[in-house]
Amino acid sequence: MKTTVPNFPVVIYNLEDYKDIFDPFIEELLNSSDKYSLGPDGETGKLSIWDNLDNNPLITTTRSIFDSIVLEFADEVHPDFKGKGMNYELDRDAWLNKPESWQGIRIHRHWQPFLWDYEIGDVVTVFYPQVPNTVKKGHGDFMLFQGNEDHKAFDWLPDDLEPKYTFVPKKYDLLLMTADTWHMASPFKCDRYSLATDVKLTPV
Repeated sequence: MKTTVPNFPVVIYNLEDYKDIFDPFIEELLNSSDKYSLGPDGETGKLSIWDNLDNNPLITTTRSIFDSIVLEFADEVHPDFKGKGMNYELDRDAWLNKPESWQGIRIHRHWQPFLWDYEIGDVVTVFYPQVPNTVKKGHGDFMLFQGNEDHKAFDWLPDDLEPKYTFVPKKYDLLLMTADTWHMASPFKCDRYSLATDVKLTPV
């Protein structure tokens, strides 16, 4: 199932049909959550699961599925790539958001001033490997916000800004958005995990 969010460069897929492929990937991801997650001060010691490909077909297969969806999003939705074809090299940086992670529960985007220039990608994906049924509107949901009309302006949004769109994720959901999309997760106290990836597209 595919949902396009009105007035935002955001698309949400439910990939439960692939659960037989994803379940062993999720097991690897959550069982090794410490090495794939952000620490309190950023990326110190964090590994990207997409780099762990040696003799691991479950990661390779999952990455391939996600890559095909990223390329579709770029060609159909992304304002910088729409209609330009799908021949790109993909460079990925991923991190697992655990229940104790704090970075995602403030309004932010994967853009300046939150990232250095060299870190900024083109497409952001968020995959939900584990979402308990206690997640609901106002408790672990995902919110989108409207920012400055100039999407490349380096600004901040007030913490009390009302979201323009709210999404309650489910296990196996994959959300895609442009790197400059303002978003946050509402605070939560439960075993909610999400795998975020910044993807840079380079024409080949």
